[in-house]
Amino acid sequence: MPDKVTAAKNSAGREGLDPRPQLLPFDPAELLAIRVRPSQFASMCSVSRQTVSQWARKGWIALGPDGLVDPVAASRQLLKRADPARVRARIFREATATHGQLRARIRALESELAGERERASCSETAARYAEADAAAGRFERFTTALVSRFAEGRAAHHAGALPAWLDELAAVAYYGQDLADYRAALADAAGDGEAGICPG
Repeated sequence: MPDKVTAAKNSAGREGLDPRPQLLPFDPAELLAIRVRPSQFASMCSVSRQTVSQWARKGWIALGPDGLVDPVAASRQLLKRADPARVRARIFREATATHGQLRARIRALESELAGERERASCSETAARYAEADAAAGRFERFTTALVSRFAEGRAAHHAGALPAWLDELAAVAYYGQDLADYRAALADAAGDGEAGICPG
């Protein structure tokens, strides 16, 4: 026949508790729990003694073998087992209402965040499309200018200045720079006031 230590160890292992052997026939943590009479628990909850008795009869709270109540455990049991709307204790209704309000606020914030992310995504997509449209428009202006001024380009090619001519054409037709400003900047960089070759 197993001794008390072995039985306690096996029991703890089965219940998923601390597997260390217990030498006492009771849990020392139970000594720290406050246990009160149902009438005292009723006073804590601002309800009548009969209300606490109804909670116990309905199985919403559990009384100990000595008829006393652990208020912490009973409060948890009541919140878990009972509908807050049917509990006549305002303290529990307010606690669950606050919890429900917080959950509702969290849901509202999550929905708002999802909406903001969707709007940001739409804005980013619209910005990318706008940028692509602008680039396509610049390219079209450049190719149109290249076709219309093909003779000038051929002359620049024969003169050995086609790259400089194309750079100037791109600066004006593609990037939209002012021809005089471009030539002035090029002249400043090169130290030569006659660097531009693309007629305006």
